[in-house]
Amino acid sequence: MTPVHHASPRAVTMDPASLGERLYCATLRLLPARFRAEAGPEMLAVFRDWRAAARDRRFGDLRVWWLALRDLATCIRTERLRSSPALPRIQDQAPMIEILFKDCRYALRGLRRAPGFTAIVVLTLALGIGANTAIFSVVDGILLRALPFEDPDELVAVWADTTRRGGPLREWLSYPNFHDVRQLDDVFAEVGAYLGWGATLTGTGDAVSLGGLRVSEGMFNRVLGVQPALGRGFAAGDDLPDTERVVLLSWSLWQQQWQGDPSILGKSIALSGEPTVVIGVMPATFQPPFRPQAQMWTTLRMDASQHAGSRGEAMYHAIGRLQPGVALAAAQSASNTLGSTLEQEYPSANLGMGYTLRPLRSDIVDGTSSTLWVLLGAVGFVLLMACVNVANLLLAQATSRVGEIALRSAVGASRAAITRQLLAESVVLATTGGALGALLGVFATRALIRLAPPGTPRLAEVTVDARVLAFTATVTLLAAFAFGLIPALRASRGDLAAALSEVGRNADGSSGRRLRAGLVVVQVALAMVLLVGAGLLLRTFQQMNTVDLGFEPGGVLAMQLGLPSSRYADQADRVAFYGELERRLATLPGVDAVGGVDTLPLGGSDGDAHFQIEGRQEPARDQERIAWIRRMTPGYPETIGLRLVSGRFFEASDDVEATRAAVINQTLASTYFEGQEPVGQRLYFGRADNEPLYLTIVGVVGDIKNFGVTQESRNAIYLAYGQMPTGFMSMVLRTSGDPLSLAAPARAVVADLDHLLAAANISTVDDVVRQSLASERFTTILMSAFAAVALTLAAIGLYGVVSYAVNMRSHEIGVRMALGADRQNVGRLVIGGSMGLVGAGVVLGTVGAWGATRVLAGLLYETEPTDPLTFLTVMAVLLLSGVIAATLPANRASRIDPVHVLSRS
Repeated sequence: MTPVHHASPRAVTMDPASLGERLYCATLRLLPARFRAEAGPEMLAVFRDWRAAARDRRFGDLRVWWLALRDLATCIRTERLRSSPALPRIQDQAPMIEILFKDCRYALRGLRRAPGFTAIVVLTLALGIGANTAIFSVVDGILLRALPFEDPDELVAVWADTTRRGGPLREWLSYPNFHDVRQLDDVFAEVGAYLGWGATLTGTGDAVSLGGLRVSEGMFNRVLGVQPALGRGFAAGDDLPDTERVVLLSWSLWQQQWQGDPSILGKSIALSGEPTVVIGVMPATFQPPFRPQAQMWTTLRMDASQHAGSRGEAMYHAIGRLQPGVALAAAQSASNTLGSTLEQEYPSANLGMGYTLRPLRSDIVDGTSSTLWVLLGAVGFVLLMACVNVANLLLAQATSRVGEIALRSAVGASRAAITRQLLAESVVLATTGGALGALLGVFATRALIRLAPPGTPRLAEVTVDARVLAFTATVTLLAAFAFGLIPALRASRGDLAAALSEVGRNADGSSGRRLRAGLVVVQVALAMVLLVGAGLLLRTFQQMNTVDLGFEPGGVLAMQLGLPSSRYADQADRVAFYGELERRLATLPGVDAVGGVDTLPLGGSDGDAHFQIEGRQEPARDQERIAWIRRMTPGYPETIGLRLVSGRFFEASDDVEATRAAVINQTLASTYFEGQEPVGQRLYFGRADNEPLYLTIVGVVGDIKNFGVTQESRNAIYLAYGQMPTGFMSMVLRTSGDPLSLAAPARAVVADLDHLLAAANISTVDDVVRQSLASERFTTILMSAFAAVALTLAAIGLYGVVSYAVNMRSHEIGVRMALGADRQNVGRLVIGGSMGLVGAGVVLGTVGAWGATRVLAGLLYETEPTDPLTFLTVMAVLLLSGVIAATLPANRASRIDPVHVLSRS
């Protein structure tokens, strides 16, 4: 019927005031007395409103009586049906499963009749559920799922605790300290150690650089409880220095290099020129908790009796398996006792140091968990916004179904039955959206795996399996009730007379408008929280990209080489090899500079040592001066762009015959030589009473970022490679062209110089910098995507509410324009109302974001959680989006023809 807008519900009585009203009341006597007593006053009030609206129209009274008699006939028919004793009450008699089936079948028929509405709802839900499925699959695979090893809760990471002497809580162990904790048989079933290892495979074609690990012989079988798929694992004799070298291959390496040939077992292969026997192949599903990308494993080949004096050389990671029934607290207590004993026995190396134990799963994902929980919370907000959007759509749809619901109520359906039917429609919508969302989640999960930063722990265990699908099903059902319950309860309330009144007026009711407006405010508030979070992360990422790295990464190619000690045991041979390699690389076309360093910037590798300053009192053993140690060739500073502050860089003359030289960074200079000139002063390693190694400071260089873009610089001492060489080096080549064009020529130079060597990890230094920010980039991209979806949902929700309000108020707007309101005033009225909703949402969202962004504090860099610029920018974006979303309905409202509207009324 034609909508007639009037004041809010009021008390009415059967008190006719005119002849027409008395005639109408007389016709109402055709209705049963009970129904007339309940609904008569309201029906008379509707009749009065119709007559008032049609007073000035031609044949208005005739139209009013036609509508009144038609509605009266409808009421008589439905009332007779309801009171008929032959009416079957299916809802009361049929089994519940049959009732639910009928409800769902009816819901499907109804949704097919509204394909546009159904498609919008399903796609909205699929987007929210799919995003939640993808993020949960990552959270489940990395954080929640148990480690894929035997009794994983018994596995612990074993670290050295050096906090009492100013060091980290999780420091590597020396081999003697590892060996000692391994003897705690009452709490540990086994403790294993591992160390990085790389070798060049030859004899199978071109030389191939492989990455692997050295492990103690009990690491796989007794600590992790894993056996090889082929062959045997490590045995006790394999771990001794003078035994035959053995190796275990990864399944992928076995397939790539030997095409899965089982005859490789027992054969000797050449690794860095050393014969090594293949004793086994690990399972295809084997993903060790440390270095999951390792391609092969060999033994440590260590004898504790030969390394008793190396307690200060912390270079081993350790994993322990607790004895069955032993709690972590008991193992920690026993380790503390051992640490105290070692402090007393070996004060020179162990003073101020103990052990700390952590559950292995927590230890592995420690640097990833906070980011993933933040992302899961953000994507939960997206789903909540999707549910709010759908709830608004259902509320609008429910208004147009008042007549249908009234008819169902008239024929005997209880409010519970109607609510159940409407909820069935929500469940059907949610189930369809959930199924599509699960499919989207599979593809999104694959995209997340590709997008995830290199080195993300347990990434290979991320998959969409039954656990994830169960989560999706749960989310789907929760979503169905979240967006369906309020519209269902609202649509099913009230009696027949009220429903017929709504049909007659086609009015929405002030409470319905307030509810939909409130949902829009909630959407805007949620969007505000997500946009602020994304804005803070974007600001952080921008700050990180503008950090002074201390070097120039552009136009530089890097590659790594490791000289096997069996063929390059003499230091002079190492110096000669890298000297000749540097000379040949410098002759390649396009190469402007060449140099070498044992660890690239931003590599995160840590190799430090205690040092003393000549002429100053040596500190207490638990307060040692510590510096990060690096070796570099004379060409390295120019190639990488290291800045000279004072003095000089190393020169070719800084060889074994010359006075040992050192270059220090600015942090060390300002810490220990403030107000002095450090160049010319001497440092030494060790103690003055134990043959110290003296070095003369020849230069001071600028700080560089080595442990991460956000990490503060540490004290650093550079050593001349010609005086203190090592086998492992990273060579860097600077060019004005494309650095990667030098990769093939550089490989050829290495092969020509030593055909048993192969360069590894060839990449540009720009890529090294990008990889160091990969985690922040991953988080920022996802948060920005979620925020963009949230903004879109909020804008769509606002547009829907404003557009619906314009449709419902078209008569009122027509009257306003007929009384003199111009089009601009009408447009401003519509936009002003919508901006009121946006403003309320922004205020509510600001309060929410003010508290919620504290969760992001650990992910931010040089950006406060309450950054004013971010908050103001987000407010402006939301207000602008609100204006855009309201403009189209406002334009439509301003073009309403008052003559047409009034004539239609």
